[in-house]
Amino acid sequence: MFDRAKFWRYARYSVLTVALLAASFTLYLDFRVRSEFEGRRFALPARIYARPLELHAGLRIAQIDVVRELQEAGYGQGPREGDPGWFANDNDWLEVAVRPFVFWDGLQPAKRVRVAFEGGAVKAVQDAEGRELPLARLEPLAIGGIYPANNEDRVLVRLSEVPKPMVQALIANEDRNFYSHHGFDLRGIARAALSFLRLKGLQGGSTLTQQLVKNFFLTPERTLSRKITELFMAVLSSSWRCCWKSTTTRTRSSRRI
Repeated sequence: MFDRAKFWRYARYSVLTVALLAASFTLYLDFRVRSEFEGRRFALPARIYARPLELHAGLRIAQIDVVRELQEAGYGQGPREGDPGWFANDNDWLEVAVRPFVFWDGLQPAKRVRVAFEGGAVKAVQDAEGRELPLARLEPLAIGGIYPANNEDRVLVRLSEVPKPMVQALIANEDRNFYSHHGFDLRGIARAALSFLRLKGLQGGSTLTQQLVKNFFLTPERTLSRKITELFMAVLSSSWRCCWKSTTTRTRSSRRI
């Protein structure tokens, strides 16, 4: 005889168990996304630098040789107020806006130095206020790198430094609804499902957030379990990213005030 009360009791227990498992899985993914986004770094090559040029009174070096080394290091000629990385000639004087650099004994902040030359040697080294300096170091030239196993050389930049047309082209080509969805696109999922039914393989449909999750956390295999995990992590990554942007914006605003 069918026991309806017993059936619904077991059904509720089953739903509750599935919900608890789903919540536990979501919490695990959320912890993984947060911890790896906050602590993970790209594998960058170890830089190899030449010996830094140390300027001091009595050093036998011509002004033209110092200028040539500054040019090789990417310093521009002509003053740029508020920015380091330039030099200016004034007869026997050379003014340099030195970039910040982490030397073996600590960080050297950006600063201006003035160097006087006489007879093919350094006569004096001063700071921006005209005080004598015993030594002024220029950042060394990068001459090579020890690359990681994947042999990739990346230069990390801020989003504001990427040309806007490049960002717009990427979004238009890969994820047109990037600014309106929450990590996944229902239309893209529907297209991928239709492609799966027709071609018997998971195809496309991933948002930029899903692609980030796949490359950052998961494997490129095209399986249903990986796609479901990717979907959960994309939603969590989207939420975490929005919270981080809000915090960053408030912090910058308070600093400007």
